[in-house]
Amino acid sequence: MGKTFTAGGDLNSKSTLWGSRLKTTKGRELEKVLQANNYTPLSAGTPTYWPTDSNKIPDLLDFFVTSGISPSYMDIKPSYDLSSDHNPTILTISTTIATHVPTTKLHTTLTDWN
Repeated sequence: MGKTFTAGGDLNSKSTLWGSRLKTTKGRELEKVLQANNYTPLSAGTPTYWPTDSNKIPDLLDFFVTSGISPSYMDIKPSYDLSSDHNPTILTISTTIATHVPTTKLHTTLTDWN
């Protein structure tokens, strides 16, 4: 993809590096690739996957990976328009340093998922 790129979507890997609750094998492998290539993960820090199974807990699976672009020029926000069991995530890249407004959240650490 070259030295400068942004790629994003449902990467189906979990790691606390980009805001998931836990680490999975796929997440650890992706962490190694990111660190070896000096890539930056970007996320809104809120869950993007909302399972219909009541035994599963919402988590962050959708995020962006960038290289060669400073995160200072990017603003990432969740969109709460459900199109499936995933919330879309919107990344805006600007020519000036982005100012960050606190993200609205659908839950807090006090949410009782049961």
